[in-house]
Amino acid sequence: MLSELEQELFQDFLLESREIVEKLDEQLVALEQDPKNGELLNSIFRGFHTIKGGAGFLDVGPMVTLCHQAEELFNQLRHGDKQVDAELMDASLA
Repeated sequence: MLSELEQELFQDFLLESREIVEKLDEQLVALEQDPKNGELLNSIFRGFHTIKGGAGFLDVGPMVTLCHQAEELFNQLRHGDKQVDAELMDASLA
């Protein structure tokens, strides 16, 4: 059972994460239109990084793993090692 403080921290994490995910949805759609936009790629990377940090703090392992994989993918995109394509965007939006 979670303490009152832990419950409050978890609720704060959920609220912040929902806001970030909503922004990520918008950014991912925008990225489809402008796949070489470095500022957008960096912002998406930071969104996943922020969620990963909160999940790590709260020991939500599966979320840490998922966000780490997304970070790796968007890091490859930022460095030009991968290119944005429909399959990647479909998977990211899912």
